Amino acid sequence: QATEKILDLSFEEKIKNILKNDKNNLIKFKIIDKLDDPEFFQIAKKSDLVISLGSAWIFKKRHIENCKYIVNLHCTDLPRWRGGAPTSWRILSGINYGSVTLHKINEKIDDGDIIYSKKYIFPDSCKTPIEYDNYTNKMAINFLFEFIKNFDIYKAKLIPKAQQKEFSSYFPRLSSEIHGCINWDWNPLQIVRFIKAFDDPYKGAFSRISGSSQKVFLKKGMVLEGELSYHPFQSGIIFRKDHNGLYICANGGAILVSEIMDSNGKKINDKISLGSRLYSSFDDLEKSKSVSISYNSKGENIQQNSKLI
Repeated sequence: QATEKILDLSFEEKIKNILKNDKNNLIKFKIIDKLDDPEFFQIAKKSDLVISLGSAWIFKKRHIENCKYIVNLHCTDLPRWRGGAPTSWRILSGINYGSVTLHKINEKIDDGDIIYSKKYIFPDSCKTPIEYDNYTNKMAINFLFEFIKNFDIYKAKLIPKAQQKEFSSYFPRLSSEIHGCINWDWNPLQIVRFIKAFDDPYKGAFSRISGSSQKVFLKKGMVLEGELSYHPFQSGIIFRKDHNGLYICANGGAILVSEIMDSNGKKINDKISLGSRLYSSFDDLEKSKSVSISYNSKGENIQQNSKLI
């Protein structure tokens, strides 16, 4: 599930809508506020299959033992990309494939034996996190209903396999307001990937403009081919404007950004003067690397300092 409020429906909301619109009333469902709700145990004991979809809870032994067959649907290539904000982290890494993974649930996070995993390539039309997530949701929903329909066959056919821990990775959750600070020392490709990683549904990657302390948020970035190899001191300078957006110097090249917004999400391209410089303060850059974010079961973020453990 996305780590900030998203513009489109989340995967879980889409599933709820499918259930609510089930005109034949083939699937009965109950929404609970906590996993220890007595109704969870009543439903679990009666069910042949229990599926976790982006659960905000960690299942304990008492929950698992009350289920005949319990699995979690995870939309990454486990054991890679555990943790939060997997779409943004994949964009930063230049990865253009996703995966639907179904695994048994144990008392750890995303750790159980894998039952099924299928990779797929994202189409070129996917540019922003919301577009990647919508495509992932489509793949996940198609597989989920296929699995439910053929559960008896899959249950007998698919043999759980332990996750290959030597290939595991874990990345923390993100908040664009804190972690989306652009470092103008990066090269054009690194900056564009960063802008894409915090694009819709998020607020955008942020910077500040010379002469002002207010944050601005950048979206829809692309690397400009054939531009001059600009010096690092020129990084962040807006050297051209037209109907396509703002052209900005970067370390060794240049980028085009179609949208720059203020903190209220209002586009301010026309208000930015040629020759202005986008910059990031030392405090912003330090905070982006020193602060970690946690989210409670209601989706509210809790800011906390990183700790060595």
